Amino acid sequence: MRAFYTIDGTIIAESSGGVRTDYMHDALGSVIGTVDATGTVTNTYRWKPYGSLLSATGPNQSPTFGWLGGLGYRATGRSHADYYVRARSYSAGDATWLSRDTQWPQEPLYRYSLSSPLTLLDLTGLWAELPVPGTVNPRGDPGTGVGCQNGQTACDEYIYQIPGEILAAVKQKLDKCLGLSEPEAIFKCVGEVFKLKELTGDAAKKLSDHLWKYLRCYYSSTS
Repeated sequence: MRAFYTIDGTIIAESSGGVRTDYMHDALGSVIGTVDATGTVTNTYRWKPYGSLLSATGPNQSPTFGWLGGLGYRATGRSHADYYVRARSYSAGDATWLSRDTQWPQEPLYRYSLSSPLTLLDLTGLWAELPVPGTVNPRGDPGTGVGCQNGQTACDEYIYQIPGEILAAVKQKLDKCLGLSEPEAIFKCVGEVFKLKELTGDAAKKLSDHLWKYLRCYYSSTS
């Protein structure tokens, strides 16, 4: 029988047959090493950004959880459906979810973490979120604005992912929108952002990927 140990929702170790193996995590929560009862590092692992294994060393059996394993990303052992993340299955080789996101159009249908796997996390299979600086386990549920505990500054990180050539114009418009009080007026105002003359080529698509996340984060942090 296999058992798992957690601290504040982060999986930190497992045991089987009375033998405990502790996990070493990187900043996002991937298991990059295993440690035995004597404190000796037995195995090490390196991961590609979208979850494929880059390299592994060590004589012991690999742990149950690997890439983003501290967060509960469960490896399935199946080709092209490498991980299950609470709501959906994910293909590391294809860097995509295998079913539609039920939160569309607020979230892309299949794209993983807005194509930012080194800076954003998806704890539920439904929302890309910013990790809380200095922690392995981001706190919060979908829609609560992970990273907003210290106020609006963390939310601003979404804005600074908007292409630089339209950033100034977007921020100027948003400042006006956020000064409104009626939801319908705010929604209409934000809609005007997408009519900016600076939006050319695929800039509008890039903007939509980040703008609604900023607004969700902002209003969660001020509610």
